[in-house]
Amino acid sequence: MPKIVGVICRGVLIGAMLYASLIYLAKWGVSINLFTIFVSVTFCFLIFWGSLVSVETQLTPKARGKLLGRLLQELARRRDRWIPGPAYKPFHQLCTWGAGEVLVVDPKKKGRVLLRYRSDDPWDGWQVMGGYIKPLESVQEFCNRTVQEDAGLGEVKVVGVLATSKWLNHPFSFPLCVLLLCYPVGEVVEREDLRWFEIGDLPFNKMQHPRHRDYLEAYLAYLKNPDKICPILGE
Repeated sequence: MPKIVGVICRGVLIGAMLYASLIYLAKWGVSINLFTIFVSVTFCFLIFWGSLVSVETQLTPKARGKLLGRLLQELARRRDRWIPGPAYKPFHQLCTWGAGEVLVVDPKKKGRVLLRYRSDDPWDGWQVMGGYIKPLESVQEFCNRTVQEDAGLGEVKVVGVLATSKWLNHPFSFPLCVLLLCYPVGEVVEREDLRWFEIGDLPFNKMQHPRHRDYLEAYLAYLKNPDKICPILGE
């Protein structure tokens, strides 16, 4: 409230300055035309804008915390509870988010892996499908959404967790990643950016990020010891 009162007082003061300046200009014989009024209004507006900026930059840490809290409460009331575009990267740099990597393998042919190719920076190369898990999303819902968005698949069967990792050298955040082993439900139609790879043909040298190579290594280790897999609880 004190900040709002301060802004109002500044506005009233600057308005009075504008009125007084026009009176003095008229008293001194200066012609009051549209150009004179425009220059005076522009000058006063710049002063007023500067005062607003100074008020914003003088917010105390406590006031900034309250402002951020109100903004987060508004986001929490959204149905999808998702961060809008301009705030996406800065917000992800402040906290650890849960992310999932959906490793789709062929249940009928041991060692056959489905990978997606991305050409956008900084993900250029073959990779395991994945993304951030939304707040109210179950693991199964996340996996289905991911394969639908990335590969156009209908759904998958989640087998379990192969590995977890904290991705500290991620391009713009610090997610806690869960590598999920999944089987496709229904037929998979290959395309230029979506292919099955055999064990001996895995594209390690065409994967931009070492972490995705680590995911394939974790799967190869699982093939040697299938007992090392964790179930999904609470689904």
